[in-house]
Amino acid sequence: MAASSSKKTATKNVEALASLHQTSAGVNGAVFLIILIFHRPATIWPFLLFLTPSWGLQYYLEKQGRPKYVTDLGVSKLKHPGNDIHFGLYEHLFDVVYLTWIIDVLMVLFGTNKVWWLLLSIPGFGLYKISLFLPGLMGLLPKRAKKTS
Repeated sequence: MAASSSKKTATKNVEALASLHQTSAGVNGAVFLIILIFHRPATIWPFLLFLTPSWGLQYYLEKQGRPKYVTDLGVSKLKHPGNDIHFGLYEHLFDVVYLTWIIDVLMVLFGTNKVWWLLLSIPGFGLYKISLFLPGLMGLLPKRAKKTS
């Protein structure tokens, strides 16, 4: 029963990673060609600079989610299905990659590198989520005794 669950996780991870890499190659390749052909925006350096975190996240997702197989006497067996990349922190990593693709398209449509300021929405969202927990954390602090004088 557990082997079946591992195989399902491995299959879902392989499909998600293949889709991620194909879409990334399509979007980034098209944007790169448009920048080179139409010079819109005029410089490619911000595109390359702000694209590297997306590539880093894709590499991390690849390392964490890719199943590992071992070959024994010509038979390939699943050694480790990889981490389930369909929940938790991994979902947020996918969201950052998707946001980068959206910004790539907006950069080409508007012809400006100013759209990269939208990346600040990521730490802004993180601060918002942390602020939701602060009132609860403040309730956990011990209360001080009142001074009587």
